[in-house]
Amino acid sequence: MLTTLHAHCPVLHLNELVQQDIIAGLGVSEPHIDLLAYSGKSSGTAMRSVSAFLIFLCCVGFIACKTSSPCPSGQFMLKNQCVLCHPTCSECDGHELFECTTCGVDEDGQERFLHQGRCRTHCPRGLYPDRGHYACLPCIANCELCTDGNICAKCREHYKLQNGVCQTASCDIGQVQDPDTGECIECEVGCKTCSTEDPEICNSCVEGYFL
Repeated sequence: MLTTLHAHCPVLHLNELVQQDIIAGLGVSEPHIDLLAYSGKSSGTAMRSVSAFLIFLCCVGFIACKTSSPCPSGQFMLKNQCVLCHPTCSECDGHELFECTTCGVDEDGQERFLHQGRCRTHCPRGLYPDRGHYACLPCIANCELCTDGNICAKCREHYKLQNGVCQTASCDIGQVQDPDTGECIECEVGCKTCSTEDPEICNSCVEGYFL
């Protein structure tokens, strides 16, 4: 049975299983791993037994084994052949532009960021380009435009910007919400309400002032 399983399973060496934390998951500590490795030098049978047992567990699905891709970066396996990804992808699961799994700098030197399987030059509203992972990551809550995940530059409609955070819009008397940033800005002195296009234009006045 093991011979049949090996024919359909990836070849995994003991050190690969260690790196994948598979042995650790079975409760075998590093000193025991070293002992197994040492034993393997003097007795190949011990090492083969351990490896065969772990491979068997992988094949029957008792533990998860990750295998490295046989294709170089920028290619994927299709019918036992390495095929090029879409030019915008760094890595992919298929040759279409929406099958990217990893992004980076493309052939033209353009930075691209992963979002919904595509490597984009710009992230949609509500997301920002993270250059550490070359992916579009979400802004803070209720934020429409941001440059990182901590500070907002423009809030969504019905929210106001205050100290880099988006809060429910409810500007005070004598203030108006900036339509571009969502921030509450001061009207002209004496104004109770004012124009969103020009805060110096009063729509109504506070007591003691007249239009």
